[in-house]
Amino acid sequence: MIFVFSFILRISSQISETVFAFNSSPWSGQTGVPILENSNFFKLDCGFQNYDFNETFINALIASIAGFSAIDVKASSEIINATSNAINEAKIISKNYSIPFSKSPIIFASEKLSLLNKDLFELENKFSNFKKQKFDIFEIHVDKDDKQSLRNILLLLKKYLNDKAISINISRKFLSNASVIEILKLVNSQFSNNFIVEVDGQTPTTHIYNSYNDTMQTISIADIINKELKSKEIRFSRIPLLLSGGINSTTREFARQCGVRFNGISIKKSQLSSLKNIRIDNFNNERNLNLISEVIENF
Repeated sequence: MIFVFSFILRISSQISETVFAFNSSPWSGQTGVPILENSNFFKLDCGFQNYDFNETFINALIASIAGFSAIDVKASSEIINATSNAINEAKIISKNYSIPFSKSPIIFASEKLSLLNKDLFELENKFSNFKKQKFDIFEIHVDKDDKQSLRNILLLLKKYLNDKAISINISRKFLSNASVIEILKLVNSQFSNNFIVEVDGQTPTTHIYNSYNDTMQTISIADIINKELKSKEIRFSRIPLLLSGGINSTTREFARQCGVRFNGISIKKSQLSSLKNIRIDNFNNERNLNLISEVIENF
């Protein structure tokens, strides 16, 4: 797990102000005091459907320049490569136009649990091929309550992707509160505290992202994880928690008002209408630069 810890030190520089750190916490890289105050980790979630390589490249390019901490794409070799190439291009463009570029975004490669529930030999080949890909975190979206399948997949991830970190996306749409706790304990039994939890409320189907109920769903499940795991058991206390689904411009402030600790948010690409108005052939343009700077500021 040496490679995982080196990655953790990398991610810690981006979320160090948001992680509840204990002595020698591998996530925070800091010692001694609780430092969960801000939520400065922003992930762009590109989803699973309607993938276009050109659109993927453009979204990743703009997200990199806009300052996103991470970009989440479907676990596909072609899509991962397009994302990696876009990040490299963003560095060049930022240098050419004197645009501040602090860090390269972390790449999440995501897949649904239901789509990973395949023949064991086929799944081993899939993970073996993923080992060669340029991404940092493999994320499983738990879209069914099937703990045995999840256990088998986690064992394969330890075998074939031991140089990657793991993220678990859990949603009230598919899981009860009790199942959420059981699944996180299962993941912890295999990966200790070397994983990220992304909580997804009842993901809106209307594409109206300022729904009070959607925000409440997301914050509520995060609160349960904090109270039932992170506050009760020290082995869970250092695990980063991201809010996803039902995210809008008031989510972070509302979570703070409710006393719900979290480390960052995941924003759906469909929520960023401003991305469509940015022209990548002319970044040295005040309107384009303003649009890019506003991408994260709106949240």
